[in-house]
This record gives sequence, C-alpha cells and structure tokens, in this order.
Amino acid sequence: MAAISNDSDPVTIIAPRELRDLVYRCCRVRGVDPGTADRFGGNLLHAQIHRGAALEPFLSVLASSTSSAGAVTRVVTAADRIALAEVTARREGAAAATFGSAVPLMALSQTLWHAAQRGVASVGISATAPGDQRVSSIELVAEELDPVAKDSARQRYLTAHQQGLPVATSAFVELELRAAHFLVAEQTLDAVSP
Repeated sequence: MAAISNDSDPVTIIAPRELRDLVYRCCRVRGVDPGTADRFGGNLLHAQIHRGAALEPFLSVLASSTSSAGAVTRVVTAADRIALAEVTARREGAAAATFGSAVPLMALSQTLWHAAQRGVASVGISATAPGDQRVSSIELVAEELDPVAKDSARQRYLTAHQQGLPVATSAFVELELRAAHFLVAEQTLDAVSP
C-alpha cells in the first residue's frame, strides 16, 4: 500500500487481492455466506479495475444499512439475477435481469464480463460505465465478445496487478475499519507471523 497525494483527495495504491479480501471480510461481518462474499469481492474488484468508482457505493450500502442486512444482501446477491438471465438468453436469444430497486454496476461487473466471455452480452451498458452507475434492469442477448474488448480488459487487469489499484485513501481507511470486525483465529495469525 502506497499513498499518493493530489489536490482533491489523497489516493492510496493497493494490491487487488487486498481490496478483494477486505470486501469479503466486510460481507462476512454482515452475515453474507462465504461463497457469495467471495463472488461479490470479485465483482467489486473487477469493477474497480475496469470501471472505477466501485468502492464508494459499497461503503454507502454498508453505511445506509447498519441496522439491517437486507440492503447488503440485496446488493451482494444481485449477480444471481444476471446468472439466471444468462441461462434464459442462451436458450431464447435474449432475456432481462430485473432488480427490485436499482443496484450499482459494481455489484454485477465480473458476472457481466464472464457472461460476455461465454457469448451473452449486456445491451446498452458500456464495458467502461462507472461502477457507481445504478441499474434497475439489464437486457442480455446472445452475442460474441469483441476480441479487441477482451485484449483491452486483459491489459487493464495486468496493469492493476503489476502497479496496484488507486483508491481514495479515506474510502480505503473506512473499508479497513469495517473489515476489522471480521475475527481471525489467533492460531491463524500466529502461523503467518514472522
């Protein structure tokens, strides 16, 4: 982790695995099951790499739902609707995933990308639309992925893993504080300590 200062908000460079792990821990603290928390961590990480503006909407969901796990669950499980619509689009040529209320794209980013790699693309949503853009439904159609888009995404992924991810320092500190509530066994910590 390295801090960079600019005029508006200081930025911290973090490892992608660090972001995914902290998001996972925040989800687990809120009662999300391990598999769903891991998948959501992947969606948020993908959005931060390829779309930007992914961390702040997640922190906003956590902050607005301190008394209820419902809002967190609704956002972290939104990708399930994409998976169901993908199956229908594959069978019928098109399908829509509809959400009860709008969810940020950061909750769907990697799931949409994986569907596109399998030949089911979203309609009307740019691959670079910001992670904080909210959607109430997404139309999916059977369509092959553009090879140029695949190469561009691969390059962004490699760059993030080689140079790190820039995130607002204040958002990263808040994420760390929220993730600190996830307890790790003393024995596990002792095993990794030098």
